[in-house]
Amino acid sequence: NPKIDVFFIHPTLYLKGDRWNADVNDKKLNKTICNTAIKNQASVFSGIATIYAPHYRQMHIQSYSDLTNGYQALDIAYEDIETAFLYYWKHINKGRKFILAGHSQGTTLGELLLKKVILQNDSMKKQLLLTYLPGMPIKPIFEGLPACTTPNQMECFLSWRTLAEGYFPSDWSSSDSISCVNPISWETDSLVSENENHLGILFQNHKIHYPKSIAAYNHNGVVWIKPIKIPFASFYKMDNYHIADYNLFWINIRHNLRYRLKENGYD
Repeated sequence: NPKIDVFFIHPTLYLKGDRWNADVNDKKLNKTICNTAIKNQASVFSGIATIYAPHYRQMHIQSYSDLTNGYQALDIAYEDIETAFLYYWKHINKGRKFILAGHSQGTTLGELLLKKVILQNDSMKKQLLLTYLPGMPIKPIFEGLPACTTPNQMECFLSWRTLAEGYFPSDWSSSDSISCVNPISWETDSLVSENENHLGILFQNHKIHYPKSIAAYNHNGVVWIKPIKIPFASFYKMDNYHIADYNLFWINIRHNLRYRLKENGYD
């Protein structure tokens, strides 16, 4: 019987189709969303908070490479998210504290929702406990919403992007102005969080395995992870671990949220 809510905005999963925005009545796509983003990402809040994860007319993956159509598609996606949030606020929230969370496109839309709606409304702002904005470069420019810098801080936002140690995409800007927290230590310094502090990985079969398999540290606005120490590690090796921003640290995210809530009297 959770006492708080999570408003979760899923990432881009509309990869095939001839429209710039997805159809929210596409049963196949909705099933994919539930079996991936909801089970792999939103599930981290299960049992801790009541989860609201609206379907929305997400923009097509190609929107990122065709900005002319992409910006229009993003506007449509945001319109749905704002409408869904205002419905949630009016009919469902009923004065409860809430967390805003997303990933990738969901993070972009969450950032817009913060700037355009939540932080402009004193009641919403007061009830916002914590914000998760992983997967995109987020700068700490929100008025009244700082970046989290300690493991027990509330009323702040958390953001990170996960890459293999030594890799940095050529089209990414390297900047200390990008907010980044280590999702194992929950600190913003550049110290390495050793393997022993890593609590486990959530795999695609929704099983949790291999605690103590990841060491990570912050580097120029991203989280670099050292080679993962698991069987068949080469099979899972990537340069960019964007799709696993939640999965790699699933237990750490969950345990830290419980800790933050307890430390601040919300357990």
